[in-house]
Amino acid sequence: MLEACGLKGHRIRGAQISPKHANFIENADGATTHDALALMAEARRRANEQFGVLLQHEVELLGPIELPEL
Repeated sequence: MLEACGLKGHRIRGAQISPKHANFIENADGATTHDALALMAEARRRANEQFGVLLQHEVELLGPIELPEL
């Protein structure tokens, strides 16, 4: 779904969706937690907008970290 949204290689600051497999986020250049969460939120937003699906993350977020609501 993320690939169909054109997100392979999409980048927010230092975090990038892998150009090889759209289900992975890579640290392309000093990514912060904020960068990775912003990228995850953008991917969820696009999948919801294009397909009407609310994606759930597979990673366990530790501490007071949450993805923004859509």
